[in-house]
Amino acid sequence: MVPTRASSVKAVSSKPTPRTKPSGENTSRVTKRSAKASYQSNSAFTGGKKSSTSSSSSKTTKIKSITAYSPKFTQHLSSHGIYLDGYDRPCGKPMPKPKNFDNLHDILSRSRRAVSPTDLSADDFQKFKFRDTIAVNESGVIGLLIPTMDGSNKNRGSTAMDHLCSNLASMTDDTLVIAKPDLLYGARPEQLNRLIRDDLDDMIVPSTYKHFPMLPNFFLEVKGPDGSPAVAARQACHDGAIGARGIHALQSYKNDSPVYDKNAYTITATYQCGHLRLYTTHIEPPVDTNGRPEYVMTSLCSYSMVNSLETFRQAVTTYRNLRDWAKEQRDASITAANARFKDAQNQLALEEPQGS
Repeated sequence: MVPTRASSVKAVSSKPTPRTKPSGENTSRVTKRSAKASYQSNSAFTGGKKSSTSSSSSKTTKIKSITAYSPKFTQHLSSHGIYLDGYDRPCGKPMPKPKNFDNLHDILSRSRRAVSPTDLSADDFQKFKFRDTIAVNESGVIGLLIPTMDGSNKNRGSTAMDHLCSNLASMTDDTLVIAKPDLLYGARPEQLNRLIRDDLDDMIVPSTYKHFPMLPNFFLEVKGPDGSPAVAARQACHDGAIGARGIHALQSYKNDSPVYDKNAYTITATYQCGHLRLYTTHIEPPVDTNGRPEYVMTSLCSYSMVNSLETFRQAVTTYRNLRDWAKEQRDASITAANARFKDAQNQLALEEPQGS
């Protein structure tokens, strides 16, 4: 089973409603966060500390007019160094794949005891096909199909569904819609030292509800049969950039300079009409001294889950493998950050003058 939605069921509409922030939330603080240069530029993000830069002089909040349904969305992202799968540089050179791309492909085929003829039988496959047929909207897809893909996921406290990432700094500026993934997987807040959480709050804590998962690095966007696959891909690109930025911020915390190892630590997935697509998102270092990091979305694999029992099992295996791999990556990042913080505290204690 997957968790209950945090918001009401969305109705099918010929004109999809852009994801906007609830009127009850304090939108003025978004202006302050998005203008802050603590992470967006290499020069302002050093040693894992937030910049003191803010936009307190600006008291107005712009309308978030750029959504994944907007024709301006893709260009808006690329203008801010966030690139959808298949993007080429103006010179014609394709964007680089993550350094660990081949290793990720090895993970795809990693066998799972949970995905077996008894776990996913021919009858399960037929039920999945039928449910895919009757799922007429996003809520139907989430409720009818995702539990089969998710399986017996034991980390229930690490998922959130259809919830606004309203606590995060904007990936671009105040005109970009707040991300609202259909499903995300993150870490339990208590896994990370509270002081680190406070320092990196608007980089790694998506929700104003502080008990919700933090540091998400596996995202799922779904569409009903009348939805747009292009919109799903754009939303996944936005999600992936958020996840990659969070992992990078934690990896760079208490380091002398930002960490750019060019590996992917974030996975995004889209599902529509039986088709599952999986992507990575990784960070490339800024191309110039004062530039922004680049967030690159790369296609990893895709499956037609309703084509055959074999591809159905392959898709479920891959989905679960990558979900579990993403958990391994965020847990490792958290453990390393906690250790660096402890070392820094111990070093500070040693440097303090001893009382007479």
